[in-house]
Amino acid sequence: MYFVDPDSEMLREAKRKFSPQIPDQNFFCTSSTSIPLADDSLDFILIGSAWHWMDPVKTITEVQRVLKDGGGVYIFEYQFPKACEYSELNNWIRIQFNNEWKPSTQKPRGSLKEITECWRTHSQFSQSYSGTIVQERLHDSHELAGVIISQSRYQHFEQTFPENERLTKRAQLETKLSEFLGGSSAHFRYEYEGY
Repeated sequence: MYFVDPDSEMLREAKRKFSPQIPDQNFFCTSSTSIPLADDSLDFILIGSAWHWMDPVKTITEVQRVLKDGGGVYIFEYQFPKACEYSELNNWIRIQFNNEWKPSTQKPRGSLKEITECWRTHSQFSQSYSGTIVQERLHDSHELAGVIISQSRYQHFEQTFPENERLTKRAQLETKLSEFLGGSSAHFRYEYEGY
């Protein structure tokens, strides 16, 4: 198993979760257009919540290079999880993502189905599966803050502040979430869509 991400922070988090099962040399801080692996070396490629950041033409060319004949690609993303019983919290998070945390350079991208059309119309690839998987998880304010902080929108927002202010922003976020949750945990519904 290999991990490829252009963001060193995301790789650091992946290493934290998957070490020591996955050796350090299997984590590559690079883009999807320059994967440092041999031709025909991978059986399967999973692209999770990242396709909208990639150059489609260059990435498909690179995937063709490293993917074995008959190999597979699965692209998925998820909508930010919704609190099952806290509509005010869901609304607050939505407003934060769309206003406060959204990078000014981010442009509307379309649905996952629309932006992955290039895979379905490509002569080398065919669609064998699409669908939505629903999962429910229990989160307290600390865990929910971690989910929010892991999102690229929040990370771009954080980069506009000095390091000491980032920690303050994270503490403020967790406090606000705790206020919504009344200091307890809540069930959150995740919906994963994939092609």
